[in-house]
Amino acid sequence: MKTTQLLMTGIATAVALTMTANAQGKGGCCAKRHGPPKHIIEKFDKDGDGKLNEEERAALKAAMQQRREAIKAKILER
Repeated sequence: MKTTQLLMTGIATAVALTMTANAQGKGGCCAKRHGPPKHIIEKFDKDGDGKLNEEERAALKAAMQQRREAIKAKILER
C-alpha cells in the first residue's frame, strides 16, 4: 500500500512539473514558437541578418499561398 502511494505521488509530481514547464514555454512539444522555423528563415532571409524583414515576409507569404493553391488543385484533381 505504501509503495503504491509513493509511486502515485511521484507520478503526480512529474505530471505537475511537466505541465508547469510547458505552460511557461520552457521546451517540450507544446512550447510556443516565435516566428518561422530556422530552415524557413534560412531560405527566405536574403540579407543574411537572421530575421525576416517585410519584403522577406511577403515573399514567404506568397510562397505559402502558391503551395496551398497547388495542394488544393492536386486534391481537387483526385
